[in-house]
Amino acid sequence: MPYYVREQHPYCEKCDLRIWRAKCPGCRKGLREEDGYVEIGGEGEGEKKKWHEGCFKCSVCSIDPICAGEVKKVADKIEDSLIRCA
Repeated sequence: MPYYVREQHPYCEKCDLRIWRAKCPGCRKGLREEDGYVEIGGEGEGEKKKWHEGCFKCSVCSIDPICAGEVKKVADKIEDSLIRCA
């Protein structure tokens, strides 16, 4: 099992994901570099959010905007980590 050093302390992969990694707003689980993800948000680095590909869907009807080709329209409709159809 791989370990990661953060602030001079070792963490197993499970704890590193839970404590240190960016969280998906859809499932609230940590994101690994090798996970497929969608990055959507504002112009600034702190405004962008990363979502697991499977979590990035409309909060009302569960349509996947990636498959529907609507990602650019949806990017303006993300409020409080909820995605709404365009």
